Amino acid sequence: MIMLFPFFVYAKEEVTFSKCVDGDTIKVKVKNKEATVRMLAVDTPESVHPKKKVEYYGKEASDYTCNLITNAKKIELEYDSNSDEYDKYERLLAWVFVDDYLLQDKLVRNGYAEVAYLYGNYKYTDLLKDHEVLAKQEHIGIWDDDAREEYNLKKNKDEDTNESLFVTLVLIIIGFIYTYIKKRFTKYLKKCKIKLDWGEFMGRYPSIAADKQKTGAARGKLYAMYAKEIYSAAKKSTDVDANPTLKRLIEKAKKAEVPSDIINRAIDKVNSGVNEDYDSLRYEGFGPGASTILIDCLTDNVNRAVGEVRAAFSKVHCKLGASGSVSYMYDNLCILRFKGLSEDETLEALINGEVDADIEVDGDTITLYGNPQDLFKIKTAILNYKKDINFEVDEITTLPKEKTALQGEDLEIFKKLLALLDNCDDVQNVYHNVDLGE
Repeated sequence: MIMLFPFFVYAKEEVTFSKCVDGDTIKVKVKNKEATVRMLAVDTPESVHPKKKVEYYGKEASDYTCNLITNAKKIELEYDSNSDEYDKYERLLAWVFVDDYLLQDKLVRNGYAEVAYLYGNYKYTDLLKDHEVLAKQEHIGIWDDDAREEYNLKKNKDEDTNESLFVTLVLIIIGFIYTYIKKRFTKYLKKCKIKLDWGEFMGRYPSIAADKQKTGAARGKLYAMYAKEIYSAAKKSTDVDANPTLKRLIEKAKKAEVPSDIINRAIDKVNSGVNEDYDSLRYEGFGPGASTILIDCLTDNVNRAVGEVRAAFSKVHCKLGASGSVSYMYDNLCILRFKGLSEDETLEALINGEVDADIEVDGDTITLYGNPQDLFKIKTAILNYKKDINFEVDEITTLPKEKTALQGEDLEIFKKLLALLDNCDDVQNVYHNVDLGE
């Protein structure tokens, strides 16, 4: 006599991805109905929670899960016979397989999750525990105590920054009140025919003198920068018509209000036979957060230039990168900005000039982006169409393919880095990918 005992086989059920939620929670479609799935036996740091703050490594864990799920060719759920089907939040409890790999195991082994919520003898518990031990030994992800401490320190600084912003707001309000009282008081004094020097009264004159000194120093550096660039370009040919680079630099210098005698002296140095050798150098670096920087130098002393640039990065604890580590994230373009033509007229002018450029329209302002070697062809095409066009911008520059935003301490560090680079005599241009909102 043969007795048959009932048994249950928990086969895998293939589902369709619907939405990322968190490191240990996803939304899928099961039999065309959307369901929230909470992964069995693991817990990742919070990245989205109505009552809790974002925890250390929460965003990284959430991004890791989302990346695997969204790029998966096959997603399967396996229900455990020793687990409830739903948790108290009506979420499905299941093992999640991504392209035949157990997702919980990947999270634990790579330090994105810990083994947790073991309310029964679950099927893959031993595997997860073994891999959790390895992750702890390697100090990766959530088990990296040094990185966790650094994260908490930065988090506390951000909270301090918020307090500082509140204090700043209070000071601004006080400033408005002061301005209002000053106006009313000034009217009263004027009515009483009493003169009061507010600059002397508030001790402002030393500050004005310091501002003038800073402006003078900035002007001096600007003049020196153009003098070096014009001299280097003029060494190829002092004939402006035969040297388009020299012509462009002279026009750019005049727009920047560089005195004519500085421009002429730079060209005369070449005509008089003075031989000064300048090297064009480009350095690439990484600022705070996701910021990147390109620095162009024109120098007669390479060691001095690299020393000054490296010192600027070191002072704010940032690093220079190897050649090519940053530049691939930027485009070298020519830019022309002007008013006086519509988008259709601009397109017609470019077609007539047999030159290609991207057109950007902002109100009545047209901006053209093209290849650097096409700068004069684009400019000529526009002028041939309408001769009285005045170009607000006419230059070859470097622009980031994508911009990033910095906040709090990172933004302050980045601005300090720009100021330090601006003080380097050999630095000609600085390009970066930070949106400063200016």
